[in-house]
Amino acid sequence: SRSLPSTPSPQTPSCCGSTAVKEDSILVSTGNFRSKSGGMISVGSTKDLGANIYPPGKISDLRLGNMNFSQGVFELSFTSPGEDLDKGIISSYQIFFSTNRTMLAGDLGPDLSQISSEHLACDCNLAPVPAMEVVVLTLNMTMFGEEQQFYYTVLTTDQEGKEGKHSQSNIA
Repeated sequence: SRSLPSTPSPQTPSCCGSTAVKEDSILVSTGNFRSKSGGMISVGSTKDLGANIYPPGKISDLRLGNMNFSQGVFELSFTSPGEDLDKGIISSYQIFFSTNRTMLAGDLGPDLSQISSEHLACDCNLAPVPAMEVVVLTLNMTMFGEEQQFYYTVLTTDQEGKEGKHSQSNIA
């Protein structure tokens, strides 16, 4: 059996850019090769590393959409990460917003505005959900300046809270 056609053509191309030696190819010896085992490596136990090694997974799908100007609402959505990458439930998430995109790219601090329950225009809340579940929040447009463009980012925190690890989303 063959994995490639013996004579590739537009109707029967070679798979994935692969090529094979044709029957009429002239083969030349490449010489002798030496081989030696690279040995074995083992990793011993570690100390004082703790159980909380990984941060929450990164949110890369933060989106704004479904803007309804007659009702004055829009949606913010993202897939929730886990406490450790994409496993478990994060302790919390904070959604920051600013008219200055650069302010959201660095350290997120108390000088930035944050989404709170007052911004919500839905029967929803800011409680964490299990990893890989989609969070959809309907926000009230009147809480933001009508003639201003805002940028948003999400900061997630694991179960160890302020002492734990954090992960920041993309900026939407």
